[in-house]
Amino acid sequence: MSRKVLVSSRVVYHKTVQIEVEVPSSIITSEVDNWLNENDHLWIDKMSEKRDWTIIVEGLGLDDKMNEADATHEWRYDVLEGNLNDIEVEFTQVYGGHL
Repeated sequence: MSRKVLVSSRVVYHKTVQIEVEVPSSIITSEVDNWLNENDHLWIDKMSEKRDWTIIVEGLGLDDKMNEADATHEWRYDVLEGNLNDIEVEFTQVYGGHL
């Protein structure tokens, strides 16, 4: 007589999506998160649409910025400043955090 053995596997997948949002220059850097939350109607649909066609990748998707391992959904923002060089504008993160 044989025994039945149940073999199980758990695989975690994620999607990481980024969009650019134009924030008025009158909004001070430390208030960008509030502005984004109050004006999510200006960008939330674009984020959802992009998420629909973004490739699913195996793994948790954690890095130094997206780092909430227990979260099922994580939001953050990064304020960028540009520097014009000879060829293009190079952007650097100057402020950011979780929404």
